[in-house]
Amino acid sequence: MKIYNNYHLNDLNSFKLPSIVDTIYYPETFNELKVLISDIPDVPILAGGTNVLLKEYYEEIVSLDLLPQNITRIYDYLCVDCNVKTQKLINYTIQNSLAGLEGLWGLPGTVGGAITMNAGSGEDCISNKIYSITTLTRDGKIKIYQKEDLKFNRRYSIIQDTNDIILQAVFNLPVKKINKEKIQQAKVWRQSFASFASAGGVFTNWHALKPYKENILEISNDYIKVWDKHINVLLNKGNARHDDVIHVINQIQEIVPEPLQLEIKIL
Repeated sequence: MKIYNNYHLNDLNSFKLPSIVDTIYYPETFNELKVLISDIPDVPILAGGTNVLLKEYYEEIVSLDLLPQNITRIYDYLCVDCNVKTQKLINYTIQNSLAGLEGLWGLPGTVGGAITMNAGSGEDCISNKIYSITTLTRDGKIKIYQKEDLKFNRRYSIIQDTNDIILQAVFNLPVKKINKEKIQQAKVWRQSFASFASAGGVFTNWHALKPYKENILEISNDYIKVWDKHINVLLNKGNARHDDVIHVINQIQEIVPEPLQLEIKIL
């Protein structure tokens, strides 16, 4: 395990927000992670750092970045470690003609984070091909969830409520012709993203924002820009901090009368 003190987290979150932690732990094995969580069960967990909003200061954080990144194929099933980059998994499935995830091409972050929030694009969600997952509970126990146990919904899984840490996932991906059209559509969509740092979608029920687009675009300030191509995405113009993002989120919630559910995770 690697341990660092007074560690800057600016480059560990896709929003590039300034953040510092007194002590950050980098377990390199699942057993090290299990021992660590048993000792400090409530410690914040940082995975890929996408779709997450960091505060400016933490006493302790555990990063999953040095955990194993293995993909093992057994017939029509893939056993995938939580720390595998989502794009690495998608590339593997495309190269091996395992259809079903190609519509997620370009999805940032890790497999564990993607499953936790049921990441997706359009009708394609990572939950579509999940068979089961293995997690570490906050009291240090190993737990297995079947797909039906995970209560998947739009940008939701029950892991958001249990706060378990996903260790591995099993996908059911039979050999089948890859949908190249979906890959191309996903590439076009991803390439349209702005060059500013962001954390992806802010609200789950973002369609409620549409009637108020003009008003929402007006609240952009010196630090945060509401992306004009997709008003559910906030962009860091270079010097934004946690409170600046929260302020804009609160302003949007004041404009839209319908209750808005956060998709972004405040760590």
